[in-house]
Amino acid sequence: MYTPQAVSVGGSARLCASLFAILRASLFASLRASLCASVRAILCGILLLLVLNLSSVEWYDMAPVVLSSVFIIA
Repeated sequence: MYTPQAVSVGGSARLCASLFAILRASLFASLRASLCASVRAILCGILLLLVLNLSSVEWYDMAPVVLSSVFIIA
């Protein structure tokens, strides 16, 4: 036999569990997105430095361009 108190406790437990699952999923999604953006920015910076090395331009002359393009891409 169900009592209103038992139904209320079961409903709130399910609500808490679903809210926790949503919070956990959104937290992991945001962490994954920020990690992907960081890795992408680092890889783009390395690629730009390699291109500048191949074109025999001194990297310290082009450092502002490299940094700004990495931040724009990220």
